[in-house]
Amino acid sequence: MEQQNKDERYMRMALDEAQIAYEAGEIPIGAVIVCQDRVISRAHNLTETLCDVTATSPWSPA
Repeated sequence: MEQQNKDERYMRMALDEAQIAYEAGEIPIGAVIVCQDRVISRAHNLTETLCDVTATSPWSPA
């Protein structure tokens, strides 16, 4: 059950990033990269803002 709680917490973080993208007029996609229970990156799409199709999460410089 503990792992499921962690997974849900990380998924909520990704959904929060997607909400930020949505509110900014972006495609609502967010991502969180986790390694050994540590968030090492979190981001959302910036393709519209930067006019750059490569600015997709998790590679966005958010």
